[in-house]
Amino acid sequence: MGRLLFSAVFVLSTACFVSVRSTAQVAVPDTARKQVLPKPRSVVKRPPRPKPINREFAAGVQLNSDGYSVLIEKGYVRTEESGEKADMFFNVRSYSLEFTEYFSPSELKSTSSSDPNFSVRSSNYKFGKANNFYAVKLGMNFRKMIAGKPEQSSVAIHWVNGGGLAIGLVKPYYVLGRSASQGIGPIKYDGDDAAAFLDANTIEGKAPFTEGLKDITINPGLHAKSALRFDFTNNKKRILALETGVNLAYYLKPVAIMATKDAQSLYANVYAAFYFGRRYAGKERY
Repeated sequence: MGRLLFSAVFVLSTACFVSVRSTAQVAVPDTARKQVLPKPRSVVKRPPRPKPINREFAAGVQLNSDGYSVLIEKGYVRTEESGEKADMFFNVRSYSLEFTEYFSPSELKSTSSSDPNFSVRSSNYKFGKANNFYAVKLGMNFRKMIAGKPEQSSVAIHWVNGGGLAIGLVKPYYVLGRSASQGIGPIKYDGDDAAAFLDANTIEGKAPFTEGLKDITINPGLHAKSALRFDFTNNKKRILALETGVNLAYYLKPVAIMATKDAQSLYANVYAAFYFGRRYAGKERY
């Protein structure tokens, strides 16, 4: 009887303990439980995208049928495309600064003197030349690709049109000769010295270049050109090009380079120019 009573009390106490433990577990708030947070994802930083190549700077040497020129040019891509298409240089606007010297086809170097020892005293001069004619040209040019692709081992062909302001500089050409008014000294084709200027027997040679600088006159005008440019470079960042075409320039006052030729205002020539330079990235303007 005592054993039965002890067993009943043990079973009853065990059941009560399990019930209390279960109730305690349920009553624990969720905030007290340990929460497992997800691992943060690694962020991959992409390198910044390079700016498109949209500008260029070049220098050139130009041979004209009536002289020569040296020039510099700065260009900008005009296309609105971005990324890879922006640096293809399909459509370019450029600004140029050019220095030109004009020659006459009839210019010939001569050596003459009235002195028997002229080979020692005299120097080469251009008989009959009346003026040195220079020009400073400011231009705006438009260039469009018409053939080729700017890829390696390819030639891009562009059509170039442009024009602008031309500032002519006329410097009298002096020789050392005998004149009725000054005796032996520098003379130019003007007034009383005109006869002596065209008499080879009285000319000793060419006067120094500085002679006549104070007599330079300005002759404004306009110029225009149309040409084809062949870009041979296999690198987008480099410029190596040949340009050939026609040039026109008109000046307000006629200029006579030779005393034996009529003065003219319109100067036309064909030319070939060699350009070299670089292209680079800049701020987008178009």
